[in-house]
Amino acid sequence: MGLSSLTQKLSIQVTHCSLLEVKKYHPNVTAIVNAANVYMRGGGGLDGAIHKAAGSELLQELKKLVPTKTQTAEVIVSKGYKTGFSHILHVAGPIYSSSNPDESRKLLEETYTNVIRTADSQGINALGSASISTGIYGYPLDDAAKVAISTVARELSQSQHLKTVIFAMLGQQEYDVFTKAYQQWKHKHESDL
Repeated sequence: MGLSSLTQKLSIQVTHCSLLEVKKYHPNVTAIVNAANVYMRGGGGLDGAIHKAAGSELLQELKKLVPTKTQTAEVIVSKGYKTGFSHILHVAGPIYSSSNPDESRKLLEETYTNVIRTADSQGINALGSASISTGIYGYPLDDAAKVAISTVARELSQSQHLKTVIFAMLGQQEYDVFTKAYQQWKHKHESDL
């Protein structure tokens, strides 16, 4: 069902399933990443699906944690409520700027870095994530996948608690692109494995 890389320190996997269903295939996943907007009030797509699955308590907690709005790449941790996960890490990734792709890349790297470091500081061992900023925020999927895989691998190699990140890709195109990015990363780093 997926592809993985294992070293003594880290495990990155790309799986073809919904983020909300990742626990069915990877029962050790205890938290997920919600690619939200800066207002943290729910939205469309996966953000809306996570809010619906969690129930109204999630919105009430987020209103307390984020009275107005957050910054891009700032991670907000909530309970998982009815999702079946202990925690949800909410983060607003960057809106892609074709006129400034270097800044967009820097912000996307910062987003994934903050997610991994926050999960690690929370004592989370296995984390599920979909792609960040590739939907309505317009980040090109090929570039985003490379940034995601390389940043997560780098950060996992330095983590104390977090050992596994599962990239759950519902769409076939996302799954294929993330799988290719993972394979390219693995080929480039085979001597480290």
